[in-house]
Amino acid sequence: MKRYKILIVDDEEYILWSLERLLEDEYQVFTAQSGSEGLELLRMQPVDVIICDQRMPGIRGTEFFAHVSQLYPETVNLLITCLTNQEEIISALKHGWVDNCIEKVSKPTDLLAELKRACRICEQRKRELEFQPD
Repeated sequence: MKRYKILIVDDEEYILWSLERLLEDEYQVFTAQSGSEGLELLRMQPVDVIICDQRMPGIRGTEFFAHVSQLYPETVNLLITCLTNQEEIISALKHGWVDNCIEKVSKPTDLLAELKRACRICEQRKRELEFQPD
């Protein structure tokens, strides 16, 4: 079975550590503590799904995904949020930069179910991109 590659971007080390421990048995997990670090990692290592926090110093999650969606259209983007700025998040969803939002206090089972769905979407996108003319 394919081990999907997951990138987690969050400025809180505890969140990165917790999510990495939760996912590492089933997925190949990469972590970054900022949007710029995440973009640099993506240049070296493409991934299937990105989980990114909305509220980080520097670049916000929605801004990060605006860049990512242009450079890596097959990647599925999941935004972790406490829904502090709903207008910004709704705009990102409408633009297609973000595929879904996950509440920061979600149960692990909810996150795992969302990740499985995201991996299926990623496979579908890759198949669609294979058949698009250059």
